[in-house]
Amino acid sequence: MTSGELLERIQQLVEEEGEQSIAALCEILRCRTVSGESDPEKKQEAEREIRRCLEYLEKLATSMGFEWRNHDNRVAVAELPHEGEFVGLPVHVDVVPAGDGWTYDPFAGEIVDGKIYGRGTQDDKGPVIQMLWAMKILKRLDVKLRRGVRLIIGTTEEFGEWTDLDLYFQREPMPAMAIVPDADFPVVNGEKGVVNVQIRLRFPLGEGQEDGEIRLVRVEGGRRPNMVPDHAEALFTRGDTEGLENLQRELQRFLTSEPNARAEIVNNPEENYVKLVFHGRSAHGSRPELGHNAVLDLLYFLGQSAFTSDDEADVAQFIFANASDMYGKTLGIDSEHPFVGRTTVSLGIFRWDDEGLSAVLNVRPTYGMPVQRVLENIKKAVDDFAQELGIESEIGSLAREPFDAIYVDESSAPELIAALREAYTTVTGRPFEFRSMGGTTYAKAFKKAVNFGPTDPVEEPEMAHQPDEHVRVDCHLRNIKLYAYALARLCGDA
Repeated sequence: MTSGELLERIQQLVEEEGEQSIAALCEILRCRTVSGESDPEKKQEAEREIRRCLEYLEKLATSMGFEWRNHDNRVAVAELPHEGEFVGLPVHVDVVPAGDGWTYDPFAGEIVDGKIYGRGTQDDKGPVIQMLWAMKILKRLDVKLRRGVRLIIGTTEEFGEWTDLDLYFQREPMPAMAIVPDADFPVVNGEKGVVNVQIRLRFPLGEGQEDGEIRLVRVEGGRRPNMVPDHAEALFTRGDTEGLENLQRELQRFLTSEPNARAEIVNNPEENYVKLVFHGRSAHGSRPELGHNAVLDLLYFLGQSAFTSDDEADVAQFIFANASDMYGKTLGIDSEHPFVGRTTVSLGIFRWDDEGLSAVLNVRPTYGMPVQRVLENIKKAVDDFAQELGIESEIGSLAREPFDAIYVDESSAPELIAALREAYTTVTGRPFEFRSMGGTTYAKAFKKAVNFGPTDPVEEPEMAHQPDEHVRVDCHLRNIKLYAYALARLCGDA
């Protein structure tokens, strides 16, 4: 089948199947599959919603004639079987918390002005449905198979503990090659590494202040290591009226000098506390420049505030100076690769109270900067500061297995790259090129794995982990065509 004939047939099938695929995406967007929750009730809700999502996908997959295997509701497989090797399609149904700033309900699956809104439309529920329908179209093409296909559906991708893939590899074989739809088109064959570095300082808040003064007792912000915090708050004891007025004046001076910062004082006279709340903009931790970190604004304020002790101000300034340096120069980890790019740092979670301070830096080391060196250099910087201040410090990694950067050269996966190149140029009519990314995806866990979509910077913005995440309907259908074409070339008889 020529490229033109194949494209024409796929386009016809996508027109027939499009409405069903859109309805299916809206349905799974309504499942609140937020992974990594620490609150017991939220964790139970997430487990129920993940189970509900997988049950719905099972109905879809089996109705399409695929084999289905669910391994303990942690990872599931939809398979178009064939004797011998197969192409893996690793995806995930878990999502990060919605965060603030949405125009539409992030878990309603609404379609407005040709756009499907919801947490996961790009990362990664949209690709789950797009890949499943691509498999259905491959089946309807009725070509002779030379490879099988397996949609590998994970549930713990977003918070670093890939226990879903651990279980998969215990019970299922490694694919011959893998297409991961969790980045950009045309092909992303270079990924930065990732390590969530937890800094602990044994320095409690609120020591040495007089009774009656406004006293800082807690600072917190951030929901996930891999999200730029859009909310941060500092809690103060109420103190007297003059102290509150001074806090209001000091905040106003700060906001005048920092026009990009947004904050207000929440004062409930019936409570014993006054809350200072900063607002930012969420973004993926691998792209901190796309967001505005509310925690950094708050730390900057506290570092020059009259409502902190000298040592507290020093601590706030130290964390701010190192976390606001997006490329890690002050931490001694600044490095750059000509293709993969530059190491980045994003402060994802921050807590400071009467037990001490905990900060989590989401570090994305570039190719050639090993995770171990990142940990060693950050430890030295923090230990040196702690010794100067005379306090204890501790450095560790949140994730069980931090990942070094990867780079998949075309010569190591020529058939895979050739099929993706043909699919992209034939379906879109645009030239093919390689890209790199700061994010970490399942590609790091599979052999001969690269990212192929789901977003194309030529046509649409990247919205992963951001408010109003959405996919245009035409882009959703475009992706099904791209994935179906690639599978036809990789799995169909040439």
